[in-house]
Amino acid sequence: MSPLYRNDEIEIYAPDTTASEAFAKFIDDRVSCGFASPANDFFHEPIDMNDLLIDNRDSTFVIKAMGVSMIEAGIHPGDYLIFDRGKPYYPGGIALCVLNNEFTVKYVDLEKKQLTPANKDFNPIQLSEGDELAIWAMLSWSLKKHYGK
Repeated sequence: MSPLYRNDEIEIYAPDTTASEAFAKFIDDRVSCGFASPANDFFHEPIDMNDLLIDNRDSTFVIKAMGVSMIEAGIHPGDYLIFDRGKPYYPGGIALCVLNNEFTVKYVDLEKKQLTPANKDFNPIQLSEGDELAIWAMLSWSLKKHYGK
């Protein structure tokens, strides 16, 4: 699958709306991250990952993180980010923005008029008069691979 857009920070993909369901077993119980639990006794109906992760297929995009500007928000290179254009902006949320015709993923602070990275090694992007900013979509989910990296 080839990206719809790519820069040094992100790649944007459209989800395959013709794909069949993606089911996974669902454990409807609290799962301890400490001592082991015999979880097989708690399996319920499978859960459709598409239904879980995508509220609106027509306005949802999958983005592959490429840079490290949002690392302190838990977003690392290679993570997949699920953005929904149908979700409204909210303060403190992570947004996919278009700033002067370039996509970027940042916190948006409209009061301070800046895009804020989640990495102390990066400075906030102060918006100036003449800058064109569009909050294109809001982050719904981030997915990362833990096994076999």
